[in-house]
Amino acid sequence: MDYFDISMFKNFFTKNLSYKIAAVILAILLKLYFVSPRNQITDTVNVQISLIDIPRTMAVVSPPYIRNLTTKLTVNGPKSIVEQYKNNPKEIKIPLMHLSQKQLLDKPITERVNLRDFINVPNGIEVDELEPRQLDIVLDRSLKKNVLVDVKSNIIGELSEGYELKSITATPSFITITGPTAELNKIESLNIQKIDISRYTESKEEYADLETVNDSISYDIWRVRVNIEIVQKTKDKLFVNVPIYSVVDEEDETEIIIAPSFVRAKLKIREKDLEQIKIEDIKLIVDTRLLPPGEHFVEPKLENVDERFSLIWTMPRTVSVKIK
Repeated sequence: MDYFDISMFKNFFTKNLSYKIAAVILAILLKLYFVSPRNQITDTVNVQISLIDIPRTMAVVSPPYIRNLTTKLTVNGPKSIVEQYKNNPKEIKIPLMHLSQKQLLDKPITERVNLRDFINVPNGIEVDELEPRQLDIVLDRSLKKNVLVDVKSNIIGELSEGYELKSITATPSFITITGPTAELNKIESLNIQKIDISRYTESKEEYADLETVNDSISYDIWRVRVNIEIVQKTKDKLFVNVPIYSVVDEEDETEIIIAPSFVRAKLKIREKDLEQIKIEDIKLIVDTRLLPPGEHFVEPKLENVDERFSLIWTMPRTVSVKIK
């Protein structure tokens, strides 16, 4: 049978007694320090609100920007704990999966949430006030819709003199968006982020993000490829009595008769070169090297590609080429 050893019991309380007394006194002092009015502070903390577990058949209509939801807490407590909480507040998570049991009719439903029920603050801190106290979450049936990507509305800037924007297209030109029925009905197209073309002097390919309508709408893609076609400005000019030349093999002595041998030619010319282009710069040809003897009707062509101008038409459109 074991007997209670009174000496061991006494030794437990008397051994290192001075250290134990000091520890108790320190604990009391720390306790008094933390509860001292001088150490207590009141401060405000902005806390992020997250809506989680949203049913797949529903979409949030309001608040419209759910990624930026916050509430402002007024808290009091020991200074060190309050400051630590303020530097790293825990977000308020509001689960909505229970709403999947509700039947959506022809109009949205509203769920009123008391935010105090979801606040998580460290021990020692008390919440005196929060703004807002409640959050009204409006949900509607979630649907999908294809909408046009509008690339023209957000093209800004003026091109340098002598250049013009010929075309601008997006790839893909349509995207699928998902969101509440009432919000989808308001959207016919989506804009891209602004693109400044003032520094461009040639065609470009850019990637642009789509503008956000609100957080209740999601996109199947968030970025599109934008093809910007920039050309130099041109003007049409008519030239008369432009000679036509035949192209033949060097050793070919075949007689070739072109009629008429002079035509009218309408050219598209870069604006900056308009006054410099003369008839001598325009060499119209008919290629006879593969033509058999006889009479043919051939469209005159420019001999060489010249970036300054291009041929629109000749009058007449074809000329007679007789090969003997």
